[in-house]
Amino acid sequence: MSNYFSSSLLLDPGDRVTLAPEVVIRGNTALDTFTGIEIALNSTGNAVLNRLSEGDTLANISNRLATVFSADPDRVLRDVYDLVNVLDEEYLLTIDKQFPKRPSVSYLIASLSMLFLVSRRAPGRRYRPTFVSLVRACLRAFKLFLLLCLALSVFLGSYVFFSSTTDFYGVPAFALFGAAPLALSFVIVTQLIAHEATHLFLIRKFKSEKPYIYVRGARVGVAYARARLSPSQRWLVAIAGPSSAITTGALMTIALSALHLPSVVVWAPVFLSLVHIVSLVPWAPDGRVLISSLSHRLHYGGPDE
Repeated sequence: MSNYFSSSLLLDPGDRVTLAPEVVIRGNTALDTFTGIEIALNSTGNAVLNRLSEGDTLANISNRLATVFSADPDRVLRDVYDLVNVLDEEYLLTIDKQFPKRPSVSYLIASLSMLFLVSRRAPGRRYRPTFVSLVRACLRAFKLFLLLCLALSVFLGSYVFFSSTTDFYGVPAFALFGAAPLALSFVIVTQLIAHEATHLFLIRKFKSEKPYIYVRGARVGVAYARARLSPSQRWLVAIAGPSSAITTGALMTIALSALHLPSVVVWAPVFLSLVHIVSLVPWAPDGRVLISSLSHRLHYGGPDE
């Protein structure tokens, strides 16, 4: 049996996939109790989701369905892969990855490629659309980074403490070097919170239905179950996030300049905030929204529908 590789997901027949706890199957309907969205199912989809609720492997699910419907097992497996990919995009699944015993060359290449998409490899988790939940989500997404910064702070502080007694701007060197990684992590996480909090504020202001916060690996975002935003509103939501992060960086720089610190420290928040511009490239979430809104305006013209 073959593997499945898309821009967001890498699957193997031995993977075990289960429905998220918030998903309930009621007859020919799958109800996402987190958002209240109902998904209509045909007989095949119903059979697949019932098997997924039992935590069976993708190979076993496809083999059983192939027997029931007298279909080609490989074709059924590809259909199952497609359905899993769609449900995974909506954070409705938990995937227990199983590395194959004899991985093919294509699987190994795909695995290496997924290193660049590490934020999409971990199971997704959703949070309620509140500021407190957003802070929790950001801390969860960056917990490894924060722990590394903490370890680096302890190492640098201890090393400088035992090797140098020099002071910088009246501050002991060990304290300055020890605090630097923690300060860096604070700046990065604060700008991320500002970015996503602006998305969340505008989405709720425009009364989009069922907004929620999601975390997948090191990626944090704000989404909504049913879009009620016009193209212009979606464009504003997309552009406001990075703009808010850059504004936060500028305000941090202004505050640091009053402390008469070295220029590299004062301007660091602004330079770090410019990273958020990357979210506007066409293949990033905010960039895709901008392209979609622009396409709508060019195609239909005039006011938003």
